[in-house]
Amino acid sequence: MMMLKVLLIVIGCVVCLGVRGQELVSSSHQLHQTNCVELGGAVDVSSPDLCWCLQRSNVTCAGQLCLQNGSGDSAFNITSCPKGNCRCVKKEDYSSMRNVVFMKLHKVASTTVSMVLERIAAKAHKKMCARGDQLLKSVPCEFWTTHDNEEVFVYEGVKGFDAFVGENPLTITILRDPIERVLSRYFYNLVMDRRQSVSLEYIQKRIDILPLWLQSNPGETVHYTKLFSRSRGVKNLSVEKAIANLEDFTVVGVTEEINAFMVLVATALHVPVTDVVYKNEKVVVNRPKFEDLPIETQQLLERLTLSDRIVYEHAKKLMHQNINEQPPIFRTHLRVFESLEKQIDQRCQFERTQSTVLSGWDCYQLL
Repeated sequence: MMMLKVLLIVIGCVVCLGVRGQELVSSSHQLHQTNCVELGGAVDVSSPDLCWCLQRSNVTCAGQLCLQNGSGDSAFNITSCPKGNCRCVKKEDYSSMRNVVFMKLHKVASTTVSMVLERIAAKAHKKMCARGDQLLKSVPCEFWTTHDNEEVFVYEGVKGFDAFVGENPLTITILRDPIERVLSRYFYNLVMDRRQSVSLEYIQKRIDILPLWLQSNPGETVHYTKLFSRSRGVKNLSVEKAIANLEDFTVVGVTEEINAFMVLVATALHVPVTDVVYKNEKVVVNRPKFEDLPIETQQLLERLTLSDRIVYEHAKKLMHQNINEQPPIFRTHLRVFESLEKQIDQRCQFERTQSTVLSGWDCYQLL
């Protein structure tokens, strides 16, 4: 902890040097982009990641993505679109990409987002910040996606990130419905403690003692309020301060609308939406839902997470404001992305995540 504080004081602002990243993309994510070539017609390349092919001729998409007639339907491994409205993915350009800090909160799909950013860093030859004890050895770095940045944020706010990744990075964070986040955290801890599937009887016992766990772990029910208030404890927290600090981030999203969030990230980074397709990571299979809990426990959760739910609603508001400020083409990008996501195999493999800086599995079996 002292090393982080000393580094913030001594280094100040660091200009980061680019290095080649390791190729990380799994086979399910290999959606390569190529130039959109129209045969004999005009192409509007005003969109950063799609080119609009007019109704003048057939269009060659180099065996990749083609969307026909504005319908949102997509096809892969084709050589051309038929005559008519169609869109092809444009070749990416990472030369002017900003450095990135993703403040990785617990149990909000943050590993899923981190894996996407790690792939982008590899393609853009950006240096990843290391994790834990190796962090300071990796500075200066350019993409920071580990939980370590939470400590820096508590001490210095978003300006504290400059000492690690250089001035004016793109700052990103995502929040999940607080009650769902707490339940995910609780049953994830259960799986990690046991390292094996458990019986229904055991799960019922854990449900019965959930109220005790909530009372014994107050930081979990005020996770957002505490962090964004930049507080080291759970007393005298300020929702107003948390909201104000949340507004300092460039891109804020919510897990329940992760597809739109991913497109906002792609837009902010000026990369194709194909770069932000994702597979869900660290999923706890068959965990109990909120409605499975006793009514008394439900009411306790609602009461204890009240401040976090206010912060979460503001995160949702910020996300929607960002979406509303986007040009009309954003809706097209989102439609393309949702079509791509339908083609990603989300089935659990129960395998380790393919990451150089994170640990964990894609899924954990609770039952």
